[in-house]
Order: sequence, then C-alpha cells, then structure tokens
Amino acid sequence: MFDGGVLREAFEGLAGVVGGPEVGVRLLLTLFVLAGALALRRVASQAVRRRFGTMGQGGGGGPSEAGRDDRHSAYWIRKVSAYAVWGVAVLLVIFIWAEFGRRLGFVVGAASAGVAFALQNVLGSFAAWLGILAGGVFRVGDRVMMGGVKGDVIDLSPLRTTVMEIGSPGASEDSDVWVRARQYTGRVVTVSNKAFFDEPIYNYSKDFDYVWEEISVPVSYKTAWEKARDILLEEVEGATRGFRQESAEALAEMSRRYLVGKSEVEPQVFVRLTDDWVELSVRFVIPTRSARSLKSGISESVLRRFSEENVAIASTTSEIVGFPSLRIEGLEEALDALRHRDGDGQPGTRARED
Repeated sequence: MFDGGVLREAFEGLAGVVGGPEVGVRLLLTLFVLAGALALRRVASQAVRRRFGTMGQGGGGGPSEAGRDDRHSAYWIRKVSAYAVWGVAVLLVIFIWAEFGRRLGFVVGAASAGVAFALQNVLGSFAAWLGILAGGVFRVGDRVMMGGVKGDVIDLSPLRTTVMEIGSPGASEDSDVWVRARQYTGRVVTVSNKAFFDEPIYNYSKDFDYVWEEISVPVSYKTAWEKARDILLEEVEGATRGFRQESAEALAEMSRRYLVGKSEVEPQVFVRLTDDWVELSVRFVIPTRSARSLKSGISESVLRRFSEENVAIASTTSEIVGFPSLRIEGLEEALDALRHRDGDGQPGTRARED
C-alpha cells in the first residue's frame, strides 16, 4: 500500500526549504497547472490531427484550393488552442501567486521596467506579430518577400516568421541563392517579425494568386516579325487558356476590395525596335507557383514553331560584309628591285654559297 506519510514528509521538507507550507502548496498547484496544460495541449493537437490529417490533398500533383484552406484551418486551430491553453495556465499561475505579487509589487515593477528595456527587440517583434495578424498582411501559406528573404510562409509565431526559401530569376553569380527561378532552394529561413516595421513586405499570393510574366524574344530584321509575333501570341494563349477566366474573376474581386486600376489578363505582344533586332515581348498572367514550368513549356513550343516557320532568332554577333581596299606605299618599287636582283642571279648565288 502507498504510504501517505512519505509524501507528507517530502512535502513538508520542500515547504521548509522554500519558506513554509503556504509556499509549498502554491508550488504544488503550479506544477499541477503546468502538467495539466501540457496534457491538454497534447490532446488538442491529436484531435486536430485526426480531424484534418487526411484532408487537403488535391489532384494534379498539388494541393487543391479546398486542401489549402483545410491545412490553414488546421494550423490556426493548433496555434489558437496552444495559445489559449498556455494563456489560461499563465493566468492560473498568476492567481496562485497573487498574494506574493502584492507583497513584492515594487520589486516586480522595477524589474519589469528593466526587462522591458533589455527586451525591446522582443517586444517589437511581438507588436509586429499583432500588426501582421490584425492587418492581414500575410498568413501561413502565402508567398512573400520579407527581410530580404523570398519564399512561402510555413510558420508565424509571436517573435518570428519561418519561410521556406525560393530562388530568384535575377540572382547574380556571386549570390548565395543558387536556384535562379522561383522554386524551393531547400533552406528554411527564420526572419524576425520586427522586419514588419523596418522594410516593405511583398506578398505574391494575397487576394490575387497570380503574377504577370513576360517572355522576350529578339527577332532578326531579315525575318517576317509579324509571323513571329503571331506564333508567340498563339502559344501563350494556348498555354494559359485553362486559368485566364479564373484570373480575371480574381482580379475583379480584388478591384472590389482595393482601388486597383484596370488591367488586362489576356495575353499581349509588344514590339520594340533596337539597333540590332526586333524585340517581341509577350505579357500574360499565370499562377504564382507555376511560373517556371509554364514558361519552359511555352519556350519549347515557340522554338519548335520558329524552326518550322524559318523564323530567325537574333543574337549579338558581328557580320563582316566586305574589306576596304588596301594600298601600301612603296610596295611596287620594292617588288621591282627584288625582280631585278633575282634576274641578275649573282647576289642570290653568293648568299647560298656563304
């Protein structure tokens, strides 16, 4: 049988160490509150996993819109439940130790002022977190550029934002980002929320999950540029036919929420004259996360069509069209002297004999 005297003796010993039975009771209650918070947090996480663990997968090799919403809901249910559990636990602990807090009010106030000064960056990050949530600047799953880092937000906590980094098409050779396209590099980057106050935050997917892209092709002046223009337009129209209507609806919805100027989602080709070639630039709208694959497919189709139609792509080259006449002064006189000497034969013979 369990001997209650052992537990009582241990409790009395702990109380004697910390300053009396009253303090011992409060310590024991605090431990119970923390243990209960941990257990409740685990139960809530398991419940969310059972509810959303098998949901959110769409077809076509990626998540559907409903799937992204399900995962977003699961993420925030886990976050809110954790904050609620630990918030209640903190309040209970404060209530348990409230009597001692009143006795140490001055000391606690002075210490709080020092801590606030020392932790101003932490408090700034927490304030930025509240600003991000209240303003709806971005949410988990959005593609953003924050603190000089571009990628998908995979976690948002009170102090920091965690981003799955993507590459950049304009990255230089000496850049530490080795992927020159908007695809994952594999690095997980943590950015302080305080960057919200210090620099702009670019959101590539909020309210309008599409981007305008361009493909520019230099065409030789010797080629029928009208034919090249038509090929570009036909290939882009075919590649974007499946989502142009959806992008137009998303843009219209965005225009109802914000003061957005009129923009076209239909593909357009623009012509620019240069000293070396005719530059054709086709502009079109594509989903944010499909840029590289779609542009690669369009480029392949355009190259095949150009080859079939004998459209020449221009490049920076130098073409030699002729040489100027060359005249060397005194050349004829030198040749006559050489012929005269060879006709006599004597100088050449002496040179061979020597």
